[in-house]
Amino acid sequence: MGNPRNKKRKRARIPPSKKAKKFKDGGQNVVEGDQNPGPSGMKIGDVSGVFRDNISHTGRVQEGTVFMDLFILFGVFNEILKCPECGDSMTSHVDMRKKNGFSHYIVLQCCNTECEWKYCFHTSKKQGPSYEVNVRAVLAFREIGRGHNSMVTFTKVMNMPPPPTCQNFTKTQIKKLLPVVKQLANDSMVNNAMNVKEACGNDRGECGISIDGTWQRRGHVSHNGVVTAISLTTKKCLDVEVLSDKCKACQKWKKKQNDPKYEEWKANHICKINHVGSANGMEAAGAVRIFNRSSSTRGLVYTEMLGDGDSSTHNSVVESKPYGDDCVPRKLECIGHVQKRVGSRLRS
Repeated sequence: MGNPRNKKRKRARIPPSKKAKKFKDGGQNVVEGDQNPGPSGMKIGDVSGVFRDNISHTGRVQEGTVFMDLFILFGVFNEILKCPECGDSMTSHVDMRKKNGFSHYIVLQCCNTECEWKYCFHTSKKQGPSYEVNVRAVLAFREIGRGHNSMVTFTKVMNMPPPPTCQNFTKTQIKKLLPVVKQLANDSMVNNAMNVKEACGNDRGECGISIDGTWQRRGHVSHNGVVTAISLTTKKCLDVEVLSDKCKACQKWKKKQNDPKYEEWKANHICKINHVGSANGMEAAGAVRIFNRSSSTRGLVYTEMLGDGDSSTHNSVVESKPYGDDCVPRKLECIGHVQKRVGSRLRS
């Protein structure tokens, strides 16, 4: 129960050492005076996002995407709207045969059987062959780490029509979003490298990085892995390398070598396999590639490497000699991993 006198005592208020700076996006992740906030200070923003920028001083919104109950919407349509030709009342409904994912096809039609007036429209703008709401929906679910199955569950709970099919979901993700995301990521990393070079104060851009790898599945049996290089100066990402030892397209067409379309597919196919070996060796292979292209793509020379205690990655980088014999990257030990290993030995 504790000492009852402690309940009457007021806890001393400890003032923060640095006052948090509040940004327009609502976040308080960046400390005032910190020029390098890192990933935690670079979020998407608050819940309003860009939608808030379209709100006028009167609070009216004429652009964006909202949820709408069809019962209320069609009730207003049927009650207020009149046929522009005969003046009779109108009926409205959604034609499910012509819907495209989350873009629905609304039909306004005159109730008079002798009048042929009809007006139809989609509920989303079209961007090329795709509708904007479908592209944004795929991007939103991928941003939170979810896929098509989660989108199906979401529509069921919200009592909405079925979402885009799994095939269209994957097509939008690969053909429409992936090239844009890759370009934005590369531009961001190049910009981060320029900031690091300015902070280094030398012409060669000598700096230190933290290298770490992660896998899609645990247990070192994953077919996909990612190696990331983060600057020790700015705490921002400088380069990434994605490795894979499996290609689904190759597995699919391996059983169809007698198909007449096999040769055509083989001539245009770009294999996704860029690593041969165990999943445990992906981190070392990715680190070597990041070091070898640092001068040409980032204009930097990584002289220090902070690892997770695994010496095989550093040994592979040293053996590859990314900067010749004159510059050998120095290995830094992570205090957290040293404490973990020492603690484990002491407890055992």
